[in-house]
Amino acid sequence: HEIDHFTTLNNAATLLQKYTEVRDTMRRQAHKSAMTHRQNSFFELLSLAEQDCVTYPVETCTLPTETTSSNHTTTSFDGIKDILSSIQKFVKEYQPKIGSHSFLAGLHKFIHLQLTPKSENKHQNSDPSYVVQWTFRGSVLTEACVPTGVDGDELSYAREALKVLFSFLILNKKDDIEGGSLEDASEPMVSFEIHKLVSNATLRRILTVLPNPKDLDARATGSLTMLTNSDNEKVARRENVDGHLDETWPLFHSNFLVDYCTVL
Repeated sequence: HEIDHFTTLNNAATLLQKYTEVRDTMRRQAHKSAMTHRQNSFFELLSLAEQDCVTYPVETCTLPTETTSSNHTTTSFDGIKDILSSIQKFVKEYQPKIGSHSFLAGLHKFIHLQLTPKSENKHQNSDPSYVVQWTFRGSVLTEACVPTGVDGDELSYAREALKVLFSFLILNKKDDIEGGSLEDASEPMVSFEIHKLVSNATLRRILTVLPNPKDLDARATGSLTMLTNSDNEKVARRENVDGHLDETWPLFHSNFLVDYCTVL
């Protein structure tokens, strides 16, 4: 009887181990399948953005055609206010969720470097040829702040984040967005740079509505590189660095103190 009891326990332990292995395998497969689905959906989101975009320059994609038929979106008082409002809305909704912090920190770092070149850099922020590119994994948007439950929109965060990005940035089309070069070659890598008509003054205003990195609980995501001219291609210069194309803002507007302190 002792032998039978021992055999029974041994068989039970073996079955439990096999069950655990099968369960873990199924969970990994389900997780991978869900990630693949979100990545494919992310490609679709980018594809839709491309279809609604005009190219500026040839290699890049900017804002929806209906908003870029003129310079209104990125240079007018109302257009810039809309950009700031969109960012403020996103920050208000998602900053309480720690999953957004690496993205928000990365966006802040990106804009800050465009405005403040490193000391060893020969360029100044007023140089139209000084262009910074921000590259990060698509999973930063697809795997963060995913709602729980079957009824949640899995890509609501990614969709809102892309809306913020496309409001004042350019999606760089020179890189293969499906050519993730890290652990998972199927993971998309995306690269953005500042829209050519966005001025430094507008970037400073955007920094004021982004959270301070000290208030975020994650490091900045992605990598930052300065684009340089090569034998094969030229870097598209920023056309409105000094804001000469910007519409004059009313003296007493909502960001009056920010502008006044910046000038001082």
